[in-house]
Amino acid sequence: TVFVDLITAVGVGIVLASLLFVKRMSDLQLENINMITNGSDPSTLTPEEAEILDQAEGRVVMFELGGPFSFGVARGMARRLGAADEYGALVLDLSNVPMVDSSAGLALGDVIQQALALDKPVFVIGMCPRVQDTLTKLGVTRLLSEDRSSGTRLEALKAAADLTAS
Repeated sequence: TVFVDLITAVGVGIVLASLLFVKRMSDLQLENINMITNGSDPSTLTPEEAEILDQAEGRVVMFELGGPFSFGVARGMARRLGAADEYGALVLDLSNVPMVDSSAGLALGDVIQQALALDKPVFVIGMCPRVQDTLTKLGVTRLLSEDRSSGTRLEALKAAADLTAS
């Protein structure tokens, strides 16, 4: 207000508050990404799912994603999902994701493409109709065959473990 006027000061304040809000929301959304590599990880695994992950001995990595995903979290989500490269198969559980915006959907698509480029099978399960519609419009679902983008978490874990067994 000293250098220009009150209207400019209010505008700058609104922009800074918006950026702070996006940062805080991104941090909260990133907390809802859980990487699970074995049955003893704290999660919502059933005993049978935990046993499959234990028998896979780290070859199967599952990410439980939760909450709405927006542009503010897209880069952090891609970084966290891309950080796990020592695996044989990737399972993405979107059961607790009510909506995905375009940038987060594209980031998810990038993660899937990176895994597929390394010849690692990817399973995406639990998409609600709203999330599936967004990912379909973005072309992300075209990256996966029908049997790898549907079914239950147990079915996906079994298939991933079978593909990585050696």
